[in-house]
Amino acid sequence: KLPIAFPSLLCGIILNQHPEILVKEDIACKRESPLTIGARQSEGISSKTATGTMTRKEMIANLKSIITALELEEANEVAGEQADVDADDGHDTEVMETDESENI
Repeated sequence: KLPIAFPSLLCGIILNQHPEILVKEDIACKRESPLTIGARQSEGISSKTATGTMTRKEMIANLKSIITALELEEANEVAGEQADVDADDGHDTEVMETDESENI
């Protein structure tokens, strides 16, 4: 089995943002092996990412690019919804079906 990198990455980010949560008894340890990611976790990601190890910086850059893509997708959806609202004139359109007979 490959080591799970994501929890380690999250712990590092949290500790960098909140160093006061460390106590004297906590001991920092250096990992000898680079961070790795499993094939199941890499669906839709480039082959370099899917096939092996990534450095911490590469993983952070990869996550940032995914976040940027998701934010862009969300912005496009919001813009599309706004365009639909702007195109609506506020009146309901009713279509009546007829039997093509003359009205008397």
